[in-house]
Amino acid sequence: MQSAGVEDGYDVAHEYSTVPNVLPRLREAVGSVAEFHILDAPGRREPGTGKIDIAAVYKAIRESGFRGFITFEYEPLGDQRVVLMNAAKTLRAAFGA
Repeated sequence: MQSAGVEDGYDVAHEYSTVPNVLPRLREAVGSVAEFHILDAPGRREPGTGKIDIAAVYKAIRESGFRGFITFEYEPLGDQRVVLMNAAKTLRAAFGA
């Protein structure tokens, strides 16, 4: 979408619901999105609890040189604080931070 103040995002779980192999479209989207929205599917749970290969998603984003935002949205299975800390730790490890 080309509009002042409006940018597109890429929702990994929504893409997975239409095309289970999200990586080709994710790679195509890199140049046209400002944000990657991370959650697992099915069930809209935290990364690593579903069928999406989150490590491969992070690797594809990292290798693309993407410099936008990566956000999380999910229904945690456990303690919300612990789940968020684990998701952030996994993300930092994938990006070498």
